[in-house]
Amino acid sequence: MIGFQPFKSAKRWGWLTVTTAVLLLLVLPHKADHMPTGFFTPILYLELLSDVEIARQFIFEQSDPAFVTKMIWGNVLDFLFMISYSLFLYYFIRDCHRLLVRLKLYKLLRGWIFLILASDIIENMVLLRMLTGNPEDIAGAQLITLQISTWSKWLSLAGVLAGIGIQVKQAGRFGFAARLLSIPLMLLALAAFVKPAAFCEIFSLAITVELLLSFIIALRFRFTGMSAAKPF
Repeated sequence: MIGFQPFKSAKRWGWLTVTTAVLLLLVLPHKADHMPTGFFTPILYLELLSDVEIARQFIFEQSDPAFVTKMIWGNVLDFLFMISYSLFLYYFIRDCHRLLVRLKLYKLLRGWIFLILASDIIENMVLLRMLTGNPEDIAGAQLITLQISTWSKWLSLAGVLAGIGIQVKQAGRFGFAARLLSIPLMLLALAAFVKPAAFCEIFSLAITVELLLSFIIALRFRFTGMSAAKPF
């Protein structure tokens, strides 16, 4: 490991992930008309729509005239976000495997990231086509593809984060927090899949917290030599 700098690449992509996440919060709409009880995030609600008429109304019948424009810019920015968080996870898993613990199913966890990225790309392409087209262009097949790609992304992301959190036992109190959240995260994933309106928002928040904990672990890690590593 001579010359090896722990989590160097993970930190770089982690910072880009945080930066793009903040930009997304600034760009995307924070409220919208026609959202049912339980949903607070317009983009999250849009990703889970299954009815064509409701989707048309939600996109094109908003009181905010800049709603669609904000969604389009957010969608474009999300391409950078998905690449940054995917590469952060890729390098974070690699270095956890090298330094903290020999992760079980290591290759599966890293391979799973490519499924997350592919699902996110498909999701964004469908959203972009819906947002830039006409109301009559929105079809049931698009919404089916959107739901499949969205749930593939979310459930896979929950699986990867929980898989990391459960196994990383040498990362101090933040590692402990990540382990503590791992099982609830998977339960929330299943609950959100069954009852989206009741659990999707809190599931999304749990994903964010687990991802942030991973980034903090990477930032605070201290390497003391080839045979010893300290998390703080």
